Amino acid sequence: MQIPDSVIRADLIEQTAELRYAVASQGLRELLAQRGHDAMRSIQIACDQGDDVSIDLVLEDSSAVRLNYREHYRTRQAIRIVDWEPLRYSDRELEMAKNLVTQCDNTFENDVRLYFDENMAETDSLLPPLQWGDRMWHAFEQPPD
Repeated sequence: MQIPDSVIRADLIEQTAELRYAVASQGLRELLAQRGHDAMRSIQIACDQGDDVSIDLVLEDSSAVRLNYREHYRTRQAIRIVDWEPLRYSDRELEMAKNLVTQCDNTFENDVRLYFDENMAETDSLLPPLQWGDRMWHAFEQPPD
């Protein structure tokens, strides 16, 4: 059974609200800006937390990338992008995100803001700190302080 477009769109709205507005994503927004990209005009497709955080994004120019970043163990803010590669696949979710970016869909933009305001803003906060040693890469790097 195929996932309805409305479900895919709702997932894009939720993930993009996190990227654009959440306090925990401020460091990532800054890292994207340092690379010349506007997180407020990008769409997040996927996020996977492991030793690094891995996310798939459609950027404002409709290019799609997978990036991995390190987070500061205390603030949990993104502090360094460790991998950046173009996405080499295509699926309905990715194509929908590319279309939304190129169409400048104000309805999507409004829905992202509304989702954040109604579902995330009240509890939006930094992520809890980690202990040094909680991530594999802590074994071969010094703390960023």
